[in-house]
Amino acid sequence: NPIFTGTSNTTYIVNVSDPLGGPNCRTTDTVEVIIGTAVTVTPEAAPDTACVGTALTLMASSDATINWFSGEDRTDLNVSGDQLDITVVRGEQVYFAVVSEPGGCTDTARFEITGILIEDLGLQSPLTGCIGETFDLLPNANPNFTYQWAPANLLEDATAANPRTIPMEQDATFSVTVTLPEA
Repeated sequence: NPIFTGTSNTTYIVNVSDPLGGPNCRTTDTVEVIIGTAVTVTPEAAPDTACVGTALTLMASSDATINWFSGEDRTDLNVSGDQLDITVVRGEQVYFAVVSEPGGCTDTARFEITGILIEDLGLQSPLTGCIGETFDLLPNANPNFTYQWAPANLLEDATAANPRTIPMEQDATFSVTVTLPEA
């Protein structure tokens, strides 16, 4: 079998015949080789985590038309262009920006976003212990988020993801404001 190594569109004429001869033992056909143009799609920055219900715009750029798909099965969203507007739902979501050209060349950008609820932060309440003990308030905190805890005077660091209390002498209630990172 011949292997094509060219760089431009080419048409080949193929003659097939039986070496034992005969006028009905010959045929001719053509094979057209079409060389596609390389295409690329460049994703713009997007958050990898967002609160459920957040409206986000995913963006990508390319010289070719961008088509958008969702899920690992790449369900066609029937949206084309450089952006896709979504509303974040709980759990992992996957989106693809895909470009292609008639010669069959394609490129894909993948976006993964995890939608979280405040319950997903892993806050434990109540924490119980003895007078004089210290407590870690959020052991499984995501260090990529920004935290502001109150009351600050009862904590070693009120902006830590998992702050430790000072030795506690009485009951206390803590609150936290969590900010997800910007894209």
